[in-house]
Amino acid sequence: MPKTIYECYRVNGNKAGFWVRRNVWEKDSSFFVKRIGQQIRGPLPVNGRHCGDLVVWGDFYQGDIIASRNSRLDYADTLSWLYLGTEKAMEKERL
Repeated sequence: MPKTIYECYRVNGNKAGFWVRRNVWEKDSSFFVKRIGQQIRGPLPVNGRHCGDLVVWGDFYQGDIIASRNSRLDYADTLSWLYLGTEKAMEKERL
């Protein structure tokens, strides 16, 4: 079931370092979340699905190649993200 990036962060134990894919992206595309705002762990400052202006940062991949390093992720608060887990191998299994 699609989630927001902030919900994926909570599913990941309130910490960054996980893979997601937007449900409108090609199956070989993925994004590795490095931080949300300035946080890499701990509860986000706002509860609920929407976390306002907390910017999500990470690396965008096309297959195994980094297409964009340390980039800002758009649409983080939309219900369009698939949580893929913490391992790249897990991300490949779901393709």
